[in-house]
Amino acid sequence: MEFSTKGAVEKPAASYDYYDVVEDLAKKDRWRRWSRSLSLAAIYLAISLAMGYVFGMIALFFCLIVVCSGIVPLMHVVTPRAYIVAGNFIIWGPGGLGRKERLELDGDLKAILKEDRNLVEIKSKWVTILYLYSHDPKTLHKILERKIKVSRRKK
Repeated sequence: MEFSTKGAVEKPAASYDYYDVVEDLAKKDRWRRWSRSLSLAAIYLAISLAMGYVFGMIALFFCLIVVCSGIVPLMHVVTPRAYIVAGNFIIWGPGGLGRKERLELDGDLKAILKEDRNLVEIKSKWVTILYLYSHDPKTLHKILERKIKVSRRKK
């Protein structure tokens, strides 16, 4: 079954713990995400150019590798418009849930609640992987925290 964010939205028939379509919340917070991405891009570019100017081309390539490796914060964070929390996974898809992407909730992840933005941030160590907007962020945060703690105990 394919899910659409336009018109009447059908809930998935499969068993799930949480489901939300958040296109309205994502649009409302778009400028904050864009300004974060542009700021990080400008900082990374300035540092790379300065290192390249001072230390030469090898430092420039090293900076490029560091930026692309995920050691530093990502410039673009995935922000699904509709998603499902089912089992030990978060499942989403671009433009609806037809083509599915998924993230396994393992013990290395952290869920951070940002209630003022209606947002739960999924982080891996120091890098933000996923922004999950929600109409009920406290409930989503509780569900994700419970699932992450269960997967930590399994390890």
